[in-house]
Amino acid sequence: WRQLCASHNLRQPGTRTRGQLPWSKVYALSICIECSEFGEVVINDPPNVLGFERGRFALCRRCMRSDTLWRVMNRPEIKGDGQKLAHLLFRIETVRRELGLKPRYKRAVAASSR
Repeated sequence: WRQLCASHNLRQPGTRTRGQLPWSKVYALSICIECSEFGEVVINDPPNVLGFERGRFALCRRCMRSDTLWRVMNRPEIKGDGQKLAHLLFRIETVRRELGLKPRYKRAVAASSR
């Protein structure tokens, strides 16, 4: 696991004396939550409203540019909760803006907040 993480330039999120994770967990936290490919964009959710482990989730380049995220809407952390879905899409849109990509999810955020 350590070599696999090194090949993707993944590092331990904690310090040497505190907070280190098993390398398998480090790799698992970098998998795209939509398609299960290697996620190149890791998005932090500081208040951890969504309940993802360690308050972060990853998306691959293709899903980051995609118009729809169908599997994400059915994840157990989000399913049936319009506010969590709106929060997730807001976090993704914020990162999309920072990366210079066009906004995609405005309609989905408006629809889920009704």
